[in-house]
Amino acid sequence: MPLILDAYNLLHAEKPDALAGLDEPTLCRVLDASPLARGGVTVVCDGRPKPHSLHPDALDQVDLRFSQDESADAVIVRMVHQHSAPKSLTVVTDDRQIAALIKRRKARYQPCLAFLTTLARLAPITPPTNRPSKLKPYVDSLGEAQTRAWLKAFGLDEHAD
Repeated sequence: MPLILDAYNLLHAEKPDALAGLDEPTLCRVLDASPLARGGVTVVCDGRPKPHSLHPDALDQVDLRFSQDESADAVIVRMVHQHSAPKSLTVVTDDRQIAALIKRRKARYQPCLAFLTTLARLAPITPPTNRPSKLKPYVDSLGEAQTRAWLKAFGLDEHAD
């Protein structure tokens, strides 16, 4: 069953903890490796590719599209209308207007949280093992002593005396 994802709608939706911090490249990589991609996945993003965006050919199972000079919503609606078997499609979005339009074509609609809950269960994000210190960006700007003092003052320093 082909999936069409409203990328930025999905990325800004409430997420399970396992997907906290999810961004466009990570979403695409996780989808590409998940069983959800078997039927084909199209991820539609608003605008043009960003410097951190994946190259659309970088993925095996995921078709990454940018809407360029129109909205992602318009691209999604057009994809559903042009599909030869819209009943086989599932569109993931929280946009009520898109949901209403695709339901008229008999395509399925799935809310973002439901999809993300399934994705988290099937393909959770594995955090990198070589994470830099949480203090690094702050230490660079304030100095280590001042950073620790502020973190301690707010009860955030895990090494507080």
